Amino acid sequence: MSKSKKQLLLELLQLEDEDVGTVEKIMVTKTEEPIEETESINDEKIVTSVEKPKKKLTEKQLEALKKGQDKRNENRVKNKLEKEKKEEEERKILEEKLVKKAIALKKKQIKKQAILDDISDDETPLEKVKVIAEKITEVKKPSVPVFKFF
Repeated sequence: MSKSKKQLLLELLQLEDEDVGTVEKIMVTKTEEPIEETESINDEKIVTSVEKPKKKLTEKQLEALKKGQDKRNENRVKNKLEKEKKEEEERKILEEKLVKKAIALKKKQIKKQAILDDISDDETPLEKVKVIAEKITEVKKPSVPVFKFF
């Protein structure tokens, strides 16, 4: 809010030099509000607003702006490539897991089919079939005991 003496004197001189006729000018101190002018024509007041022109950027400011935009674009491209690379790696890892799981399932299926083939080819007695079935169920049982709560 404090202005230097020179600025205050300059404003005072400008106010003294202005022609105060039918047009009254309202000065706005360094704020973002537009300057307003009022005109009186046949006892009617018309209010018009005049906006201050924007300051133009200096050469250095334009260069800094251009440099920042270039850097931002470079970072966008770099981040996009990194993201695509990461997604590709995740996709490969997932694909490997799926292949391993498919192989494991296929092995289990082959083992079951082999057991069934052994049983159906032979005319083994029912007791031996029960023993084989018990072995299969023993393999499937978890090694950790399961507690049941009533």
